[in-house]
Amino acid sequence: MARFGATLFGAAAFVTLLGLIFPHQREVDVLGLDIVMGGATAIALSLVLWGERMPHWAYMLVVALGTALISLAIVSNGERHGGAAGGDEMYYLWVVLYAAYYLGRASTAVQVAFVAACYTVVLAIVNPGDVATSRWLTTVGLVVGTAVVVRLLSERVERLVASLQAAAHTDSLTGLANRLAFEDAYRREVARSARYGTHFALLLADLDRLKEINDRYGHAAGDEAICAVASVLRRTLRAADFAARIGGDEFAVLLPSSDAVGAKLLGDRIAHSLCERGPDELPLGLSYGIAIPGGDGEAMDDLMRSADDALYASKNAARAGRARPQSRQPAPAQPA
Repeated sequence: MARFGATLFGAAAFVTLLGLIFPHQREVDVLGLDIVMGGATAIALSLVLWGERMPHWAYMLVVALGTALISLAIVSNGERHGGAAGGDEMYYLWVVLYAAYYLGRASTAVQVAFVAACYTVVLAIVNPGDVATSRWLTTVGLVVGTAVVVRLLSERVERLVASLQAAAHTDSLTGLANRLAFEDAYRREVARSARYGTHFALLLADLDRLKEINDRYGHAAGDEAICAVASVLRRTLRAADFAARIGGDEFAVLLPSSDAVGAKLLGDRIAHSLCERGPDELPLGLSYGIAIPGGDGEAMDDLMRSADDALYASKNAARAGRARPQSRQPAPAQPA
């Protein structure tokens, strides 16, 4: 935004300089064009040096100054002293294109109204005669039409970019965040934790026997099972928690301001919810592992590895429990 604005004002200063260097009509107000050139140069340099730190209202002011400089250029082109019209009104389009692309609907409307007001004053000073109304309508109509088209195109591009960003960070099957979004969320949570001295927990959850479900009931049933986990996560998690599907049947959950005890309670609640599905639904099981920054590491890979180890330890323990034979009471002795 700053670089583009600097380029426009720099180009305006250069064009004005060329107009002064090359032959021009005698009626031109050289002092006025010198002011235009100097003002455009100063604004271009300001945008280069400080543009990236300027607030939104400052850009509104910059665009308004651009309109004022163009108006001064029209007044100084010699027409008010009997010279021919220079057609400098077209430079209003530079201002409107910039405002419509960068500043939003309300700001663009304000700039268009300012252009119309400035051009009204310009025509009053220049006094072109009977064509004044026609020139005003033509110029302002062109400015309004350009602003509307560019603003609508800009909003369409913004929607497309937002849609692409959402798609790049969303798991298409469950609608949860994907691994890329989870990595971003983890970095934000680490920064927040360091800034405020808080803590958080990482929970990894894995759907049990997904391959068995796929082999027995088909992949559609497997997808349904994965979506069931996502649905339980949405119902169970707090607003501050962040859940993502990071693999085929693996989910990761960030739990701000939570410890191992709170994370375990949540994991049990999620697993219990999956076990209590309706009679017409496939029974599902869930294994999970927990890691806490500090003892389990600080980097995301270290924490994920610790949680993954805990998850598979839990899964293996559950398998061993199911495979262990049940003990029997000895049969009562028969009387002799």
